[in-house]
Amino acid sequence: MKYAGILAGGIGSRMGNVPLPKQFLDLDNKPILIHTLEKFILINDFEKIIIATPQQWMTHT
Repeated sequence: MKYAGILAGGIGSRMGNVPLPKQFLDLDNKPILIHTLEKFILINDFEKIIIATPQQWMTHT
């Protein structure tokens, strides 16, 4: 049984003055976190994929 973990807890402080943490910023009309999740799904080797993010950002996941 294999699980994958995506740690999405950073605030992206090195990105400058942005309104959201970098994992929630859009890239090609999709949040970066979704791009990451899609890559994990393509691997097709995990029973579960767990995304860890601070509670205040849970509504964005």
